[in-house]
Amino acid sequence: MALFIDPLALQLSVLGITGILLFYLTFRVLMHVRRGEGIGSVLQGVWLPLLFTGIYAFVTGMWGQLTWPLPSSYNILFYDPYTVFGIILMTFSLLFRFNYKLEYAGFATLIFGAVTMYYGNAGFAAGMTREPGVLLALYAIWGLAGVVTYPFALFLDRAKVAEPSPIPQTTPPLIHAAGGVGRIGGHVGSSSLVLILPMVIFLVAGLLALYIGVNAVPGHLVGFAKWTP
Repeated sequence: MALFIDPLALQLSVLGITGILLFYLTFRVLMHVRRGEGIGSVLQGVWLPLLFTGIYAFVTGMWGQLTWPLPSSYNILFYDPYTVFGIILMTFSLLFRFNYKLEYAGFATLIFGAVTMYYGNAGFAAGMTREPGVLLALYAIWGLAGVVTYPFALFLDRAKVAEPSPIPQTTPPLIHAAGGVGRIGGHVGSSSLVLILPMVIFLVAGLLALYIGVNAVPGHLVGFAKWTP
């Protein structure tokens, strides 16, 4: 018999924490861009927490796919996307760490976001869980988070290229028609929607997952009170 049964509350909490972390990442990027600063330090600071949450999601997702700790097909509904979610987090973490291009990982995440929404719709149509509306909302908002990650990744690629050189300038910086100073400054006006939209979506997705996960803890404590391995 498995030593750990139904870790869904913790997994949802980790999902929620990751969403809030992504919200904070997006917020920090927005603040740096608006000040005309490079974003390299922001990406270097977030890669390790993303790696840890990605490893947890991938390992426990694979464990769930192999052991089926949840009732019946709930294992398919939850652990299929959760495992891929872990892979995506680890991928972005390493891309941030080694300063690689994010475009293709972002495009793959867009596709995965659409697949996540399909999983949620299928679970909703099948009437799974006692609150199918909450299930649909969770999958819809996280699927949308995957979709908006693509333009966010494209913006990060452009912003990284636009970072000022560490070599002192001997000539005045270029002044763009939009009024921005240097190449990063030119992104300020266009950054609002492409950053604020995913920032809001990441926050809502994180809070929803965290709310569901935290509220599941009391029921799990009571439900497994007499269980022994």
